[in-house]
Amino acid sequence: MSTTISSRLGLAMMLVALLLAGCGVDGPRQITRTRTGAPMRQLDASTALRFGFTGAASPHGGGTPSTRPSPEQGIAELLRWTVPPGWESLPPKPFRVVNLLADGAECYVTYVAGGGAQGNINRWRGQMGADPLDPAAIDKLATSRILGRRAHLVDLEGTYRGMGGKARDGMRMRAIYVGFPAFALSIKMIGPRDVVEANRAKFDAFCVSLAFAQETAPAPTEGASSAGTGSLGWTAPDGWREERGSGMRHVTFRPSDTCECYILFLPEQGGGLLANVNRWRQQMGRGPLDRDGLAKLPTTTILGAKQPWLEVFSEAGQGILAIASPYAGQTLFVKMIGPAEELRAQRDAFLAFCGSLRSDR
Repeated sequence: MSTTISSRLGLAMMLVALLLAGCGVDGPRQITRTRTGAPMRQLDASTALRFGFTGAASPHGGGTPSTRPSPEQGIAELLRWTVPPGWESLPPKPFRVVNLLADGAECYVTYVAGGGAQGNINRWRGQMGADPLDPAAIDKLATSRILGRRAHLVDLEGTYRGMGGKARDGMRMRAIYVGFPAFALSIKMIGPRDVVEANRAKFDAFCVSLAFAQETAPAPTEGASSAGTGSLGWTAPDGWREERGSGMRHVTFRPSDTCECYILFLPEQGGGLLANVNRWRQQMGRGPLDRDGLAKLPTTTILGAKQPWLEVFSEAGQGILAIASPYAGQTLFVKMIGPAEELRAQRDAFLAFCGSLRSDR
């Protein structure tokens, strides 16, 4: 299964949508608007600017889950990768952007908020019972190019003590630290020594396969069509509250306080429909579909053509409704996320919204 590669952290050039002026009328109303493209994000911008994060709590925390993206959710939305043959995609875990099983060894990509290369590498060494390294020694570690950045490799054997504190003998850790200006990613494989060794080449191939989807959109001109996305129009269902687009989102709507629907663009095929469907299913802890399964998905009309759409729910009661369609040389995605009960209630409105999309060029 390929969750595919479509260049970037060379990271992404993001879409920031324009605020739309609203016309007040009495009683319920429909919102009909046209939206053009948005300026590109800078690689060295802060995480908040790049992904549109506003400091909202991650849904991994306690209390009512937030539908606003956490950093790892925002990065996962952009990340593409190829799962090595024989490896299994696992349901998401807190802080893990990618979560895989490699013949009994864990392999995962983690969002790292701070600590730097020295702090994180020495933390990993401590988990394996190894002494810390000073900056000069860390500079001498093996390096490679991952996601367009210089990455440090740690390869250790011994007794592993993870966050739970339980000691496991005969373990091996291969871990890579990839630093960016405002955050970092770690890529790890941890498991029995012989299993990690047998999967070392696959791990290296997985690391090389990691890439970020690159969005291309020129800065918009008010009232003019954008060459990247054209002028996209829609009719929003009654009761949907429109918000400023953020990060990679072209526009965002809130059908309720716990449910949101948004449009985004990715270049060309956007990584492929099957890969995206299986990424969304993975986010909900569900297994992948093959092409026969993809062909059995229900269809609806969007931008004048029939396209398959996905409805998937997690055991925890969250869900995703999603559809993709070619548009102006790119791929347009419409995605709704929130509690399963809310999504079922909004299903018809979601499909009607998709059917209302049109090119106003």
